[in-house]
Amino acid sequence: MRAKKVGAAFSSACFTSQEWIAAVNSEEVFRRYQELQAWVGWTEESARHVAATAELLAPHLTVLIDDFYDEIGRHPNARKVITGGEAQIDRLKGTLIQWLRELLAGRYDQQ
Repeated sequence: MRAKKVGAAFSSACFTSQEWIAAVNSEEVFRRYQELQAWVGWTEESARHVAATAELLAPHLTVLIDDFYDEIGRHPNARKVITGGEAQIDRLKGTLIQWLRELLAGRYDQQ
């Protein structure tokens, strides 16, 4: 119940998405990101290992993503979060493939 109240209060705030993003202190977010990297032992070598898998995984990303969303479709409770039908799923697939490509590129800097 509390989460609904907080969410409702947040959604009624006078921020556009762009204003909210601009309000986030990117320096602080990046500092926290670096702390988390250190905590899990992430190194430049780790980034190189991930990047080395990109070429192997790239031809399979579409199939992987299709399978992911097919699996969501097999679970009624998970499917409930997809309220925009196939158009939403297509957008989500596009976002996910872009994110995976960026992840596999091996660049984990502030940009």
